[in-house]
Amino acid sequence: MNTIVKKTGSRGRGVFAAKALRKREFILSLKGKVISSEEMLAASRYHLDHMGAIGKDLCMIFGYPEKYINHSCDPNVFERQRKLFAMRNIKKGEELFYDYAISDVDDEWKMICKCGSRNCRKVINGHFFQLPLNLQVKYYPYLDSWFKKEFREELKPIQRLWSRKSKKGAKNQKNRFKVKNNL
Repeated sequence: MNTIVKKTGSRGRGVFAAKALRKREFILSLKGKVISSEEMLAASRYHLDHMGAIGKDLCMIFGYPEKYINHSCDPNVFERQRKLFAMRNIKKGEELFYDYAISDVDDEWKMICKCGSRNCRKVINGHFFQLPLNLQVKYYPYLDSWFKKEFREELKPIQRLWSRKSKKGAKNQKNRFKVKNNL
């Protein structure tokens, strides 16, 4: 088991790494009940607070332990095809955080954020395209395939910016390697 659920100070329960996790490492499979967005309208407040988009007009009421993954404006995990992965190396005992605005386009959902990260946006909405552009570009490689397919046209400018940024980053990485090896 890669995770444990335990109480957090101010956020109720949270999901924590039971072992050190490497960047892009598989953490867990999301389990839960898949419902249509129409069925979501009749869902209880509790279920609405433990649910996420998993496809066009599809949501999942999350099961255990993923329903206890808290939001952060500085996330360390992402979801792809109903599986959770590490965005970066995660230390054993570190809480897992997801940015609730990734791969979602809910215009009505909003939440006051109390994550406390230096990047805190204060108010979280459930709409990827309302994120600041720099975050859309940062999150682009973590978007689920259904989201990229459904919003292909809207994502084209973001994809171009991300491609330029990643090429520039790779070029800088090569230059750092050259400088380091020439010392």
